[in-house]
This record gives sequence, structure tokens and C-alpha cells, in this order.
Amino acid sequence: MSDDSSSTSSSDLQPEAPIESIYMIRVILLQLKVGQNKRNNVIHCCEKIREAVKKYGPGSETWTIKNRTIVCILPEYFNCPYELKYFAEYAEHVPGGFTSNQLSMVAGELGINIIAGSIPECGHNGPPPVYSTCAIFSTEGEVIGKYRKLHLFDVDAPGCYPSRESDILAAGRDYITTHIDNAMFGVGIGYDIRFDELARLYRKEGCNFLAYPATFSASVGPRDLLTLQRARAMDTQCFVATVSQARDETSSFIAHGHSALIDPFGKVIVSAGTEEAILASDIDFNLLDKARSQIPISSHRRTDIYDTIIY
Repeated sequence: MSDDSSSTSSSDLQPEAPIESIYMIRVILLQLKVGQNKRNNVIHCCEKIREAVKKYGPGSETWTIKNRTIVCILPEYFNCPYELKYFAEYAEHVPGGFTSNQLSMVAGELGINIIAGSIPECGHNGPPPVYSTCAIFSTEGEVIGKYRKLHLFDVDAPGCYPSRESDILAAGRDYITTHIDNAMFGVGIGYDIRFDELARLYRKEGCNFLAYPATFSASVGPRDLLTLQRARAMDTQCFVATVSQARDETSSFIAHGHSALIDPFGKVIVSAGTEEAILASDIDFNLLDKARSQIPISSHRRTDIYDTIIY
């Protein structure tokens, strides 16, 4: 379900789950246009969150007795342009900075969970180092998890947007898992989606939903993004969400857009085009159990020969 006429959907909100599934999480993806004013970007983001909850939250036509929890997922770099030259200037504390404070307030106000895409995070005494960081907010507005991007995009090759993130960013050193209702979320950012080891580690840790705030370039996204989305879902038999900035043709970095939610069979549940969009879907985890029982790849893995190691 989307407010973007250019988006496509394999269904509207999924039909009611079988009786054995008591509650369903409602996931909302926000594909947002981002400008050069951080304060305006954050205020716009909070306004779109409120709009989304008004449209799809309690009191809306689609809200049922089986809905209890909303998880709103934001884009990679939702408070600043996706250009290295801005990262140190826009960096702030997580939590405690302007962006975190505003999202904490709106999460508590609306009683929702927010997986807050990514923003540049500065160290305790300010930059350097700068991290690409995703904070997770509870319904009380508390930060219940913080993930720093593990894999930095250092690529300068024909057909790719040139970038050396390691010139500005420091790499994270750990992964996170976060329980929200009957979901266990694992988080990656952008380039992290290309590394199946991280996804498999999350699967081994018991995750059933992988969230990737991921803004791919318009040059690479059409070739790679959907394939990676579906691959990570089918590798792990998890739900997978990717959330991008909306496209801005005037920017030096042109985003691909196409935020999407994929089911454990690799099927696209709902997807956006290139413009701003609000996507919503109810997650029925009975579908996950069905995928894992039909094709039990987890129990068939040859762990006598290979395994995903957790340090």
C-alpha cells in the first residue's frame, strides 16, 4: 500500500493471518526526498511519520484487532545528502543529537517503533571518527539498539558512483539484534546487503526480519538492488526491507529509490518507484514458518564442513 502512484505492489495489506497467528506487525517504509538543510530534513521526516501513522495506524480503515505494533523504517541518510563532503558537517551524537531527540519525541508521541535509517554519527568529542549509524527507538522513545555500518563502500570503477567512504567514515565493529513484539530484527546499512555472511549470522542468531536502509545509485541500483533484496530473503528465509532516499535529479548523487519489502520466498510484497512514498504491509510470520518448513535449508546446512561463526 503506497501513496506513490508510480509504486507497484503484489498485494495491498496482506489478508488476515490464520487464527494461530494472534498478532501481526505493521511495517511502514518511508522513502523520503532529502535536501541540504538538516533541520528541514528531520522535520520533514517526522511529518511524514505522522502522516503514515494517521493513514495506516490505529483508527485507520485497515487497522484490525490483530494489529498491535507499528515499526517504521527510514532511509539510509535521511537527514543529509548522500555525499561524503557533508558527513562530518552533519554528524551528531546518537542518542543526544537533534535528529535522535526529534525521533525519540515522535516515537513516544505516536507509540511506534522506529528503525532510524542511518545518519552520520560523531564520536564523544565530535568528529573524527564519523560512523554511519542506525538507531532503533522503542514506543517510549528510548534507543533500544544502535548499529554502525560494518562494510564501507570504497569503489571507483566504470559504471559505479565513485566513493571512498573510508576517507570520512569509520567502520562499525559489531552487529545488533533487536526484539520488537514477535519479530527479531537484524540491521545492515547500504553496502552491507552485499555480504551474505552478515545476513546468515543474523539468521543463526534467530532473526526473522532483516532491515537494510539502503540508498543505491541510479547507475547500479537497476542492475543489483532487487537481486540482492531477493537473495538475502531467500538465503535466510527472512522478511527483508530496504529503504532508500527518493530521487533528486538535481543532486550530484542520483538515488535509485525502489524501496521494497520482500517475503521469505523472495516475493516482492510491496515496492516504490523513484519518488517519495509511504509503503505499508502487515507481516504474518506464519508465512516465514511455511517457507522454512517447505525448504528446510537451515537444518540441511553442512555445518561439519562450513558454518557461520559468531565471535
